[in-house]
Amino acid sequence: MREATKTSCVIISVIMIFVILSSLAIFRTRVLVMKSLNSFSEVSLTDFSIGSGDPTDSDHPDYPGLKDDILKMLQTAVVENEDKMGFTAGPGAALAFIDPVATVHGVMLAKCVGFGINRSKLQNYINDCYEKTEGAKQPADIINMLYYAIILDEQNNNYKISVSDDYVQKHVDRTVKALKFGNDINNDVVSARKAVEIVMDLQIHGRDIHLNMGQVRKIRRGIRKALDREAITDSVLLTDLYLVDHALGSGLVDEEHLVKAYDRTGGDCMYNAHRFMICFDRAGIDSYADEQVAYVRSNKERTLGSVFMGLSIVKHSNTGGMKE
Repeated sequence: MREATKTSCVIISVIMIFVILSSLAIFRTRVLVMKSLNSFSEVSLTDFSIGSGDPTDSDHPDYPGLKDDILKMLQTAVVENEDKMGFTAGPGAALAFIDPVATVHGVMLAKCVGFGINRSKLQNYINDCYEKTEGAKQPADIINMLYYAIILDEQNNNYKISVSDDYVQKHVDRTVKALKFGNDINNDVVSARKAVEIVMDLQIHGRDIHLNMGQVRKIRRGIRKALDREAITDSVLLTDLYLVDHALGSGLVDEEHLVKAYDRTGGDCMYNAHRFMICFDRAGIDSYADEQVAYVRSNKERTLGSVFMGLSIVKHSNTGGMKE
């Protein structure tokens, strides 16, 4: 009798363990669909045009000659191998490597001013970025290269991409798996944000890319860890946390966090101002619009990045001088 009871207990225990493990497996593989939000936070000048250098041009009364400035920058933008890129170097241009970030800025600005881009050459550059993604070892390098390659691919191919869902999913999974949110937490916060944005964007465009609930829980735990670090919550990295939190619907980063971080660091440089503008736009905060536009108009820096980010801020402001 005792043996029968003991056997029954063992069987019941095995069944319970199996049920629990099965439930956990189902929970981990259930996917999160994020179709209700805008996608890449670093692209924001679609269908935005800038007129000629004529100061009377109503498109940009506060920026006379801006189109000419942008054209000069584009004409001197040369990548590692000029034959791969759609930009043509001007006479006497110094050879300089233009990384994927600057290339994204350049492509967006080129569209704004109607500057011609050789789509075939640009596609060669994009393919090279995908190859570098495949060969990258560090999670931050993997997701960074993939992030900008996809943005460029979509811009070059009417929001389609030239790699498979499996290819993207593999690199997203590699990145999330490697996240520790420990000693390298700053890079992990940015990498998590880029992975989430890739998934979000490609879901919007009908691609079968996803995060399972196990991955979502891991990222949420990382957000909680990061919120315990003043070096993050009082810096521009808070914008990355906000965007991830907002996309995952975690409710961990509120507007008070955002405003506090902006008051400490938001006006330090164009990059910071742009990052906070993106978050304010999503949070529906417009109390800093005039301040941000005034900062853009007082900034004299003329690089692909600074001009791109400045125009983005003005475009998204209710008080902006630029018109779509």
